[in-house]
Amino acid sequence: MKPIEHCAFVELATVSALCSELPAADTWLTASEAKRQASINSPPRRRQFRAGRWLLRRLAANIHAEEPAQWSVHADADRIPALQSMLRPAESALRASLSHSGEWLAAGIAPFPIGIDLECPGKPRDLLALADAVFSPEEQAQLRRLHGQERVAVFYRCWTIKESVGKREGHGLHRLTARRQQPIPCDPEAADVRTWQMDDGSLAIAGETGMSVCVFGPAEMATPRYWRIERL
Repeated sequence: MKPIEHCAFVELATVSALCSELPAADTWLTASEAKRQASINSPPRRRQFRAGRWLLRRLAANIHAEEPAQWSVHADADRIPALQSMLRPAESALRASLSHSGEWLAAGIAPFPIGIDLECPGKPRDLLALADAVFSPEEQAQLRRLHGQERVAVFYRCWTIKESVGKREGHGLHRLTARRQQPIPCDPEAADVRTWQMDDGSLAIAGETGMSVCVFGPAEMATPRYWRIERL
């Protein structure tokens, strides 16, 4: 296992696979998680919620050779999810991020602020209209020069980059902020964002500059691309 100090860990799994291994009782959920779960009326969304919280715990437990139920998920002072082991001091808490798309879930954890976003295209969307809302003028122009699946792939790569950066910084996908962010290809040591192509979709993780990333997931995931964010 890689040293965790400058490494982010990412895992992808399906909701169905995760639900098949959940404990019969929900005693592993914190009181705040149980309350939030009870407020979710949609059964599929409730399954997704439980599966995501279990995936975070399982990932942390695998890294530290512990049991998933020994970890709890809570929000830090900035309302960003964090993981804490009952066997470790409070200062060892890990930052966490979750994303879901269709049947897939992606979890990310690190000792520094991170954001993760996964997009697996389903039904057709008006990509140009969405890009006009949150992409920079240069990104909008690039997208209009492309067609077909190439346009789809580039759109989701840009979208997941902006989503992951917004999650890392704690404000989400803020329209005006996102339009002033331009991802620039770079070498790994200068990158604070990585992306992976997943069919027509994309996975992105934003963290600290020069981080290493260890990914557990589908073997067919392509080699990552590296980006630094330029503020326009």
